[in-house]
Amino acid sequence: MQVISKQIDNKEKLHDICLWIRANVDKQIGWEELTKHSNLSHNYLIQLFKSINTTPMSYVRKVKDEEKKIEIETAEIKLSKNIQNKIPVNLLKQFN
Repeated sequence: MQVISKQIDNKEKLHDICLWIRANVDKQIGWEELTKHSNLSHNYLIQLFKSINTTPMSYVRKVKDEEKKIEIETAEIKLSKNIQNKIPVNLLKQFN
């Protein structure tokens, strides 16, 4: 029973850390920040992230890459809308 309780506790810790990483993706996140925020050791963090087949730093990079991709897609959508708004309506109708 104690093993199951520890597994649940570990999943909750990992979930909380992952949420914190996502909430702070715009900041510099390294080992010092992770260990300070989580109150866990370097080795314990590695063990936690092994359960989702990654390392803490790989997870941080993945989240940062996802965020950059979203920013680029958002910028492209805004640019596309700006371009469409500047094209005269009668010209747009010729292509529909």
